[in-house]
Amino acid sequence: MDSFFSFLQRQTFSPENEAKYQTHMDERVRPVVAYVYAIGGIVPLAFLILSYFISAENFSIVAPARACYLVAWSTITWATFSNKPLFSLKTSLVIYTFVGVMFSTYLNIFLTQNYVFVVPTVLMFLIGIVISQMGAKVQLIAGLISFFVPFLLLQAKPEISNVDISVLVLLFIWSVIAWIASIILEQVNRRLFNYEQALAETSEQKQKLLEKEAQSNHFKSQFLANMSHEIRTPLTSIIGYSESYLSADSQQLKCDHVLPTIYTNSKHLLNIANDILDLSKIEAGKLEVESRETDLLNWLDKLSQNQHALAQQKGLNFTVSYSFPLPDKVITDGTRLYQILLNLTNNAIKFTMQGGVHVRVAYSKPEEQLSIKIKDTGMGMNQTVVNNLFHAFNQADSSHSRRFGGTGLGLYISKELIARLGGEINVSSEEGIGSEFSFTITAPVSPLATWVNQLPTAVVEASQDSVHNEKFKGRVLLAEDHLDNSRLIRQRLIQLGIEVWLVHNGEQAVEKALLNDFDLILMDIQMPIMDGTKATELIRRNDRDTPIIALTANAMKQDVDYYLSHGFCAYISKPIDQDEFISLLARFLPVDINDDEDDDLLFSIDSVEFEKMVVEYKQGLPAQVKQLKQAKAENNWNKIIQISHSIKGSAGNFGFQKLTEKAAELEHSLREQNFSVHERYFQTLLDELDFVILEPSLN
Repeated sequence: MDSFFSFLQRQTFSPENEAKYQTHMDERVRPVVAYVYAIGGIVPLAFLILSYFISAENFSIVAPARACYLVAWSTITWATFSNKPLFSLKTSLVIYTFVGVMFSTYLNIFLTQNYVFVVPTVLMFLIGIVISQMGAKVQLIAGLISFFVPFLLLQAKPEISNVDISVLVLLFIWSVIAWIASIILEQVNRRLFNYEQALAETSEQKQKLLEKEAQSNHFKSQFLANMSHEIRTPLTSIIGYSESYLSADSQQLKCDHVLPTIYTNSKHLLNIANDILDLSKIEAGKLEVESRETDLLNWLDKLSQNQHALAQQKGLNFTVSYSFPLPDKVITDGTRLYQILLNLTNNAIKFTMQGGVHVRVAYSKPEEQLSIKIKDTGMGMNQTVVNNLFHAFNQADSSHSRRFGGTGLGLYISKELIARLGGEINVSSEEGIGSEFSFTITAPVSPLATWVNQLPTAVVEASQDSVHNEKFKGRVLLAEDHLDNSRLIRQRLIQLGIEVWLVHNGEQAVEKALLNDFDLILMDIQMPIMDGTKATELIRRNDRDTPIIALTANAMKQDVDYYLSHGFCAYISKPIDQDEFISLLARFLPVDINDDEDDDLLFSIDSVEFEKMVVEYKQGLPAQVKQLKQAKAENNWNKIIQISHSIKGSAGNFGFQKLTEKAAELEHSLREQNFSVHERYFQTLLDELDFVILEPSLN
């Protein structure tokens, strides 16, 4: 019973949806009301004609009343269904019911005394409103009319009979029944309308999702086509020059530009991989920035030097101007800021055929914001292109990707990075004139900053080219358990003029560090007996000054933060990057200014020492394959994690980057307990190991 009464309670809508519901019902019931009105006119007309043929006397009695009704019916119908209706459907039905009840009461009680026809006739009007589905409120008014109009008319009779009372009682009962029926029907209609609205919204959302998916698929298809071109082009150069390398002697290689070409195209592939990695982090919500003290002027000087050389290759000017005063140090993520600047200036240079690119740098002290503008004299863009400029997989149009290359990710990644640095980016452009990209980031001034009014005469950090040709002075303790890695890093340090002490576990590192004075300690993280983190904590109890650098294959932000909070001064990730390694050493070791020897460049892949180390490394791989298979047979996944981590941290140092990637995939899947793919990654690593082992050496 409670559920029945709760059902009868009117379901309310918001004002907006209520208006929609009323409009919907008016459109839906208009044909039904027209049908009811048609019946209401045809039936009385038929009775009038019938009375004419049955009895002339009866016809003369009812004809005036029926004629008056038909005139009223015609007027109401016209006022309701004309091109410019005078009445709404609800008002029309109320008037129509009033006229009909008055006519039927007067005709059947006063003129013909046919009491038996009163209730059925009035009931037809009530049923007509129920069928019309105009709502319980209209039905209630019609019910009151159906009862009180006959009641008031009967007051004109000299005496009210029992039959009159019976008629009134029946009219009251049927009015209540019709009203309850309208309540139920209105609730059904409201619930149905609610479902229809929800279904329409769902369909609309589904359609939008389908459109977005289609657009996304289009962008991704275009992106894959661009990527195919972007990857195949440098691979063609790498493969071609590698074949030349295999068939040429070392003297010819030094005369040609084989190795620089391979290096340049490999770096291009690395940039593509980094863009895709950043994109995946953005879409997963895991792109992180690390705010720390940043030497602003050094980063800008580095940008100026690199991009000036790139612009000169196209005969363009590249200039950087400064709105002084500027702080020389700010708190932001310098690496990400430089990535943004490279993306924007690379684009500007790429799409500029003549003229140049100008960068303007300013700082707002009250707002603690760094403001940078990049203006070019390139081809420019229309507003449609500008509106879609910062979408992933997108370039101005597909012809641009074919003509200029690129993945279409740079601007999208830049916008996301700027947002994470607390800023925003804007662009204005005019076709045939050029474009201007401007962005701001939140960058508080460092407590150690100095406000400058001109650029310093010398760059604090030496450029990479000069560092490569310099030797260092100092005593370095190298703690690395992987024999091939330790030999390679040791050889690199010796080539740089550094004295090296080598140990293979954390316990030995602690012992050496406590008994000797070192200028720098290079500490591997994962070592037997005692790991690098524990060893560093023990060293720091007695020595808080000697810089300790972490050597690690785990370079995620949370890992780095953990190392820095446990006594390390810095870190370098494996496989070791040449420029990063030398620049890091330059932070902690003095340069040997007395050394004038013209040695071969460090990390030269055609050096005899390096080729010998590569051969020795490959000779040790079969043993690791055997260990992997044995651990797999014993279902010892922890051992497999250790071996794959070791391969990940060493293979890239000897040029086997793909082997590093396969080992990293297996280690990651096991650490994340993603057992659905670890079998496949395990076999992939074995296949790559077999390939490297069987691959002929380059010497």
